[in-house]
Order: sequence, then structure tokens, then C-alpha cells
Amino acid sequence: MAPNCRLPVTSELPLPARSRPSDQVDAVARLRFRVHAILQMEERGLIVEDIHVALGNGEDIESRPDEQPYPARLILGTCRLGFLHVAVRDNIDDDEIVIETAYQPDPALWEPDLKRRRRKG
Repeated sequence: MAPNCRLPVTSELPLPARSRPSDQVDAVARLRFRVHAILQMEERGLIVEDIHVALGNGEDIESRPDEQPYPARLILGTCRLGFLHVAVRDNIDDDEIVIETAYQPDPALWEPDLKRRRRKG
């Protein structure tokens, strides 16, 4: 049985300047949520506003600019539930940020600053 997804598939948020060509500084990007992200967000009690807030106050903690089909980033921000990791891809050509997933980081898997993964071993 599919969960009751009440989340919009797209919304708008300024594309971070570090992800935009210099001539698009005032551009507004759409947020596009993958189905996986919507399902995970609902399961974790996250709402679209949590993603907006975390992206607005967050910082890149991982960046993979050569990933295909779009550059990938992991952002650490905060929302009403506390710290949040948001995995995104920047589709600059279509002026959208693709939300792949969002979750509260597990302290057992991350260093205390929640910016670096703990080493296994």
C-alpha cells in the first residue's frame, strides 16, 4: 500500500551561487523531488519546508562535480527537527535542484560535527 504523499513534486528555491554560472546569479531554481525522496521524507516526518530551510541555511559537506547526469552535493543544514542531510543534484541547464533524499544524520556514522563520515574499522 503506497503512503499518502501530500508533498508537492516541485517548488522554488534560489539555486546556490556556487552551483550557478555567474550570469545566473539572480536565477530561481525549482526543487524537484525524486519519488524516493518523497517516500523517505514522509517516513521520516519531514516536510517540504524542512528541505527549504535546511538548503537555505546549510553548507556543502560533500561535493561530486563530475557525477552524471548532474553534479551531486550533500548539504548539512538545520530544520525544525534539528540537523538534516539533504542529498541533491544540480541540474543547472533546467534551473532545478533535484532532491534525492533527506535524513537526520546518525551520530554513529558521522563525526561529531556531522560533516565527515566516521572511518570504518
